[in-house]
Amino acid sequence: MQNIARHGFLWVLALLVLPGVAAAAPPAAADCQASPGNAYLRPCQTWAQGIEGQRKADLGDGRYLNPILAGDHPDPSIFTVLTSPSDTPGWANVDFVIFPPRWMVAEHSFRPPWYHRNVMSEFMGLVLGQYDAKPEGFKPGGASLHNAFVPHGPDTEAFAKASAAALTPHKLDHTLAFMFETRYRLLPTAFAMQAGGALETTYADCWNGLADNFTTP
Repeated sequence: MQNIARHGFLWVLALLVLPGVAAAAPPAAADCQASPGNAYLRPCQTWAQGIEGQRKADLGDGRYLNPILAGDHPDPSIFTVLTSPSDTPGWANVDFVIFPPRWMVAEHSFRPPWYHRNVMSEFMGLVLGQYDAKPEGFKPGGASLHNAFVPHGPDTEAFAKASAAALTPHKLDHTLAFMFETRYRLLPTAFAMQAGGALETTYADCWNGLADNFTTP
């Protein structure tokens, strides 16, 4: 995770400090092969694709890339502030991540986080503003827990809005969310699980309106 955050930062730095490099035409394949040790700026690098067609940040050789100006939703690991690495790379004891105000500029893509399951558990909270995956269903002061391999993603409202939105640059402002991501499963207290208290027993209803958009061949 630390590797991902560092490489994501270097991409941003390169685009801000080296506009000439970022705007240059991709070199020929031979030029790319001539500098195999360049782990940060290889504009001819091809992207692997996930099962949903999204670009995969993990290049499979110890390097990670994130779509800063165009492409798909960036891997949230680029927002990592602190990490406690484990003996297994990419599977930290715990990561602390924040989602501050930021520009949404991805083209030809679905900008909110896609529907996914993780090998790590996510405890997430909203401090202020809105969260792009649940603009109305996740209020400041609220928190959510998705333990490892629990599927989750944008609610019905966020999906419908993002699917029809014009993909012009948009700043997600006046917002601050945080997340603790850990390799361990998290067990809520009995108080947290009490119905009629702070527990939202209808949380899963936010996906009820999603239509099946897949067709079988």
